[in-house]
Amino acid sequence: MADYTPRVWQDRAVSTPNTYTKSAETSGSVTLVANPGTITQAGTPVNAANLNALEQGVAGSLQKSGGTVTGATSFTGYQNVLKIAQLELATDTRSLTLSYTNGDLTQVLEKDGATIVRTTNLAYTNGTLTTVTEIAGGNTVTTTLAYTNGDLTSVTKTIA
Repeated sequence: MADYTPRVWQDRAVSTPNTYTKSAETSGSVTLVANPGTITQAGTPVNAANLNALEQGVAGSLQKSGGTVTGATSFTGYQNVLKIAQLELATDTRSLTLSYTNGDLTQVLEKDGATIVRTTNLAYTNGTLTTVTEIAGGNTVTTTLAYTNGDLTSVTKTIA
């Protein structure tokens, strides 16, 4: 399959947007006709050729990643970790294996089938959670929690 070349999409631009001309008026009814004036930029047409090129780009991306799409709910392949500054909540079919030491949760293994995709280690000082280390896709994110007189006073994160 040929490489996908992204298209620069442009809006249609006119000299007098949202302008209408009254073409007819009857009892209780007015007919208005769009009168946009001169088209200053044609814009990118939404047609079969452009939409098919978009579809081929999606299909080609899946082939390059070695992935598959089932319906619109799951994607497999390309399991790299993206460093993002947002929270994503999603339904998935992964399993979790939890490990405890002296009643404290110390490790969470997130698995996709038999493959471990993320390991989370939790460390405690005198029974208080102080460090959470997440390892996924070759990246390690360490969250350190600091306390003063038992109150949480700061949370810091580092990425390695």
